Amino acid sequence: MNRLALCGWTEDAPRLLRALQLRARLEAVAVGDRQPVQLVRARGATGLPCYQHVLEMLRTVALDAVVITEAAAVEELANIAAARGVDLLLCGDAMTGAALEVAAEAAWRHRVALAVIRPRLRSAGLAFLADLVAADASWQPRFASVDVAGPAAATVHLRTGVALIARLLPALPATAIGSVLDGAVDDAYAIAAQLRGEGMLAAISAHTEAAVSLRLVLQSPAGTADLLTTADGNSTLTITTRSGAVERSTLLDTDLLSEEAARVAAIRRGDTHELLAIDRETGILRALEGALATGAVTLVDDQVRPELHVLDGGAHECAPRRGHLRLIGA
Repeated sequence: MNRLALCGWTEDAPRLLRALQLRARLEAVAVGDRQPVQLVRARGATGLPCYQHVLEMLRTVALDAVVITEAAAVEELANIAAARGVDLLLCGDAMTGAALEVAAEAAWRHRVALAVIRPRLRSAGLAFLADLVAADASWQPRFASVDVAGPAAATVHLRTGVALIARLLPALPATAIGSVLDGAVDDAYAIAAQLRGEGMLAAISAHTEAAVSLRLVLQSPAGTADLLTTADGNSTLTITTRSGAVERSTLLDTDLLSEEAARVAAIRRGDTHELLAIDRETGILRALEGALATGAVTLVDDQVRPELHVLDGGAHECAPRRGHLRLIGA
């Protein structure tokens, strides 16, 4: 069993820690939070050692992985944890584009695993469509529409929509534009966004409602897929092929948090596809955040970072040799 620390106590923390223990073999050994009230709650719920000085916890406690629940804490904590060889797990609903970028840079630099925890994307219907798009290029969407709703602020649901689109589109979009209904972005009731690229268009609608729901419509050269996922764990999927054949099915979800914990385990074992997905998600989210702040069309930057490995006559990695420069007089 590997050792896990939680940075930032939340009401969902007990379920998350339990799922990571059962499916990812990560056992919580410490909790850090700068708020004394949260530490009292964490201590009562877990009985674990609790630290108000979170940085000191990361520097001194022996750890294999850390969960970070707040975007503001990522810049300070991710590099310290990664430098010690600690894998980074981020709660996706809270992460800004800047936080994702900082965590990805730290993971690349120190060669640790990075996983963004998004249980909502593990629904049976979304998993089916993701597999279909990955297996058959003719189902890669040219047009996509995502509508995400739930009790949280619209920004939270926008991040879910971006994460989903980033994993389904065949290429990174070129531009982003968005609009907020009333108030500041972080407290918005509703957000609408649009992503454009060569031969593709994606629309994302995120809004605050009592009921949890997600609807995804994909249009591709092979046909159309219409998926509705609701809070009761049911996904209704309708697939219409280009020839006109229609197939309707109902897919039942299992424990989404448990499925997400199993995915975390796979990433920690070496599945590197997540870093590429996070890079694309980061580029889209940062562009949309800029578009929402300015009201202008924003370019989507390609966040993929190339990596160079220098091999010295064998299969082991080594530092590149340094050249020597000499000045020769005329």
